[in-house]
Amino acid sequence: MQDSLNAFNEVAQRPQEAISRQRNLGQKKIVGCVPMHVPEEIIDAAGVLPITLQGYEGSLMRADTRIQPFFCVVGRTLVDQGLRGSFSSLDGIVIPDTCHTIRGLARISRLDFPLPFHQLLWLASNPDSASSKVRMLKEAQDMKSGIEKLSGRRVTDDSLRRSIGIYNQHRRLLRELYDLRRETPGLVKARDMAAVIASSMLMPKEEHNRLLTAYLDHLRRTPPPQSSAVRLMLSGSLCCPPDPNLLEIVENSGAVVVDDDLYFGSRYFAEDVNEDARPMEAIVDRYFRIATACPTRHNSKYDPAAGLIDKVGRSQAQGVISLLIHYCEPHSVMLPYVGMRLKEAGIPHLVLEAEPSIGAPGRLETRIQAFLETFA
Repeated sequence: MQDSLNAFNEVAQRPQEAISRQRNLGQKKIVGCVPMHVPEEIIDAAGVLPITLQGYEGSLMRADTRIQPFFCVVGRTLVDQGLRGSFSSLDGIVIPDTCHTIRGLARISRLDFPLPFHQLLWLASNPDSASSKVRMLKEAQDMKSGIEKLSGRRVTDDSLRRSIGIYNQHRRLLRELYDLRRETPGLVKARDMAAVIASSMLMPKEEHNRLLTAYLDHLRRTPPPQSSAVRLMLSGSLCCPPDPNLLEIVENSGAVVVDDDLYFGSRYFAEDVNEDARPMEAIVDRYFRIATACPTRHNSKYDPAAGLIDKVGRSQAQGVISLLIHYCEPHSVMLPYVGMRLKEAGIPHLVLEAEPSIGAPGRLETRIQAFLETFA
């Protein structure tokens, strides 16, 4: 089990080194995917490795020359990494139309770090619209054509079905891991779970599936820990991994994380692609089934608070910690409503502005401990 954990943590803690290692292997071309919702199966089906750009490594030295300091740290980090040459190991980049910050990143990317393949992927902002599905299918087809030119390999229905099968297997394995964490609080530390998810976005899925299968086998044979810690759920629309130091502070303060509602968490593997449908249509359909949880999407029939409250009940969590990236306007606008609904449901709720590098652990520790004291 420790071997698998070491592999997960090594990749998650040094994302740029992980990408460089894949480049040095020279087995596949590599396309970087800006979070969130890039259909990775299309890239994989072309024999190209999709990796999710992530990580906050050091101070931002160059981003302010291209992007204002009042934009979120995710966008600024990506710009800074590009200007420092961190994308030199990539053969291409896909930038989804996630929000106004990421949308603006597409133009900066084309001008300042051009790559052989560059795709701005339009994402339907209204998943409730029938016309949105038509347009998004065309966008996915355009992306497929671009990937085929990059790889020199046709993306067929058979190659798509193969990739869909591998990715669905990966999602099922991650769901098994999350089930074990809910059933046995403390069996998987929050920091380790974050490393599992982050590393899965930086490795070939076949390799990660092998490591994950071995990790699950060991966990099933591990005696369950005895814990009286407060059961918490993490929530938030972070486009970056949660800070592992923050997760450690939460659990060292007398809590145990039993579930999450994060993109770098359960949202990443929510819903399988239908293996019985036409592959491209099934891939697009999955987006429409998962996108409503994102505050940058709009669906009048979806209640984000109701979904979170339901998940709290299923995980038997006692409270919720929402992680908020500074200057993330869509999430900031949604949070007051979610907080009101959680209060009405009698679920304690704490909001933490959590940058990828927390900077002031003492202040956060004090707030978390005060929150946990309300459960006494």
